[in-house]
Formats: sequence, structure tokens, C-alpha cells
Amino acid sequence: MDIIKFNFDSVKARELRRAINDQEKFSIERVADGAKGTNGAYNAWNRLCATMTRLEDTISYVNCMELGKLGDGQAAFDFYEFINCSYVIIECIKVVIQVFGLDKSIIKNIEDSTEVFGTKYSESGSDSKLFEYILSLCGVHPLCTSYQKDYLNGSAFHCCPFVAWADRGYVSSRKHNGADLIANVYTTKSDISIDIELYLNEFETYLNKWIECIPNVIGAKNKYVDDKHNVFRKEQMKNLSDFRNDYIEYISYLKEEYIKRLDDANEYILDEFIEIFKIKLSNSDNQRKLDKYKNAILYSLGFLHNSLQTMTFTDFENTGIKYPDKFMETELYIELASPTLYNGEFAKYSYAIGKAYNLSSNGSSNAFDKHYARTLLEKPKELINKYILFTNQESNEEVYVLIKVALYLESLTRKSILNKNIPNEEQYREILLTETEVGELHQEEPEKEVQPIDLSIFNDIIKEYGG
Repeated sequence: MDIIKFNFDSVKARELRRAINDQEKFSIERVADGAKGTNGAYNAWNRLCATMTRLEDTISYVNCMELGKLGDGQAAFDFYEFINCSYVIIECIKVVIQVFGLDKSIIKNIEDSTEVFGTKYSESGSDSKLFEYILSLCGVHPLCTSYQKDYLNGSAFHCCPFVAWADRGYVSSRKHNGADLIANVYTTKSDISIDIELYLNEFETYLNKWIECIPNVIGAKNKYVDDKHNVFRKEQMKNLSDFRNDYIEYISYLKEEYIKRLDDANEYILDEFIEIFKIKLSNSDNQRKLDKYKNAILYSLGFLHNSLQTMTFTDFENTGIKYPDKFMETELYIELASPTLYNGEFAKYSYAIGKAYNLSSNGSSNAFDKHYARTLLEKPKELINKYILFTNQESNEEVYVLIKVALYLESLTRKSILNKNIPNEEQYREILLTETEVGELHQEEPEKEVQPIDLSIFNDIIKEYGG
């Protein structure tokens, strides 16, 4: 016989994972109706995670199987493995259907149908009953299959000594009507065995019917998220004026709304903004520059506020990005939190600048990490002072904020996503752009080579710490 291989749709399983992970917060918080082993509703996230992995892995594994490669021995172990894997795939799909509350008729219509396996072994049978009977008989309960009474014909239970490929060994002489395999069955009524003819294309068709349900689940997940979004859209958010222009209270409120409405992946940015608005500078000459950075932050938070209110995450009015970078999608408040060093004067000091986070009050760095960050910042110290007064003797928190201000001001001197999208107004900038400069800013130009990191800093560190 020819080797039998499968090509089940693995793309649908990957699309399902992407859909469940999109707006992940709502999948994490999903509460489903009681499942076996529970007394009622339960949080479904862990079960969804297990299901997604099992579904993808099992479909991929089945697609790698080659049935019929075994020798002339009686037992078709490759079929045992195939039907067990098929069961796992079907159960995974049933779980996501149930978790996302799809119409129960979707499952019922597949299970109650007889269009795949027919009624040749029982007039009261169905596709699901026949599949479960064969799964039990040939796979998991070969010594006592008793659950599906429709196929027992009065016997207390059935036993299956083996399943064999129909064209091999001593079963090849039996009549099998073109079946791929024959399951040999013993009953409790007599010592006469029964042969059940198995056709792989029927099991393949049955499994495909379940896989074809996956787009319905994706649609249900998306509708579930849309419904949640609609609830939030109707909840009127507070404005800065409601907090009497207390910026710290307002940003704290935005953080609460962010966590409630979205995944909390970027909530740390709002903590950093709070730190920036709390800081008291030791050198008053820096205050004017800090205020411009703070004004830019407040400007960006207006777009975040609108995004949270409308639960819409594209377009200028929700992102603050009127002139996007063709290589990435971003939001203005994210860019202000970490002004990009790419193609800027600070690019060669990116490692040292990155370690400045060790000085943030929101971090958990130890004394050595903080000292290490201070040591690294000695290298770009002269450049930092080009934009803001910096001694590296300020408090940890102040150093961190001053670095942010310097990066912000530097980004406004070149072609950067911030320079393109921060208004050309004095409240945000030290030097306003001329009309010519604005025009040049938006002109396309060849990509520049990224400046290399200044590795000499490592030589100094090695000398100080002894390698």
C-alpha cells in the first residue's frame, strides 16, 4: 500500500493563537462556564494557553506522520497514534468553542451528523459516537469498551486485540471492501470475533470538520473584545481639569484606566512620567528645559486619553503620530518615554545611556548597578552637557530625568520621529524650526548607517573592576 500523509490546516491554529493573544488582557480575564472538574465558572486563561500549544503542536505532528510504514506485523500502532492525536485536536477545538461562548449547535451539528461515518454499524449512531467508539476500542480502552452502547449490539463490552492494515499479514485474505484497516473485535456474547472496516479518509474528513470551526472561534473572540471595548467607550473618562490640573494625580488616573482597559505592558511608562513630574531639580537653570519636556509629555497624553476613551489605537488623533516611521507603528507617549538614539549623537553611547535606567526610582537595581551606571555616564557626560547641565553628582532620580531631557532635546535637532511629530511651538522646543527646516524634515533621504557603539568604555570598566 502507499504511505499515507496528511495536510491539515495548521495556519488556522496559528491564526487562533494570534487572535487570542491580541488584546490579551481580555483573554486573560475570560471567565468560562463550568468544565469537567469544576463546580461552576472558572478563569479560562491557563486552559487556553494549554489548548493553543496542544492544538498547534498536535496538528503539526500529525502532518509529519507517515501511516503505513510499519512492517507486516498485526498491530497498526501508527493508526493508534493518529486517532489519539485526532482526539486531542478535537478536544482543543471544543474547549475554545466553549470558552468563547459560541452557539452550542456548532458542536452539536458536527457530533449528531452521520454524513462522515454513516450508520453502517448502528442505526442510532452518529459521527461523534462512532469516532469515540473507535477511539476507545482501538486506542485507549482496547480491553473494555462499553460506553457507546449503540455499537455493542447487546454485548456488555467489546475488546480489540489489534488493528491491522487491511492489505497485510493474515487479515489481507479477508474481505474488506477497500478499507485501509481492519479492527479485530471480541465480544462478551461468544468467542466469534468481528471485523470492523476503517477508512482513513473518513477520519480525515471528520477531523477537518472540526478544524474548519476555528474561524468561528476567532470571530467570537473578536466580538468578545469589541463588546468589552463598547462598554469602555460608554464610560466617560475624567479630564485633567477634573483633577484641578494636578498632573501627578491625572497621570496616576490614566495609569489606572490603562490597566483596566488595555494590557498592562506599557504601564511602566506612566510610572516614569510620574517620576519626571515629581522631580525637584538641584539646578534651577535646567527647569526651563525640563518644563518643555513635561509639556511634550502632557501633549502626548492627550492622545493616549483619546485612545483609551475611544478604544481605538490607530490614526493621528489616537496616537499623536501624524508623520509615521515607515518601519514601525508607535505612539507619541511611547517615543517620549524613550527617545530613540538611532542616527543621533547619542547612538555610540547607547549602552551607557541604556544603563541609566538603573538609577530610576522605578527600578530594582542594587548599589553596584547604580555605581556601574554612573561610571558609564562619564563617557557621554560632555555630550549630555551640550543639551542640559549635568555633573553626574545629582541624585539617582535626577540623573535619570536629566538624561531623558537631554535625549528629548537632542532628538529635536535631527530627523527623528519626535521632531516630526512634536508641534513647532515654544512650549515644547528651545529653538523653533524655520519653514525650510520643516520642509527638509519631511523629505525622504537614504538610510544612514547606524553609528557604532563606543567600545572603549569597556576598557575603562575592566581597568576599574579588574576584568
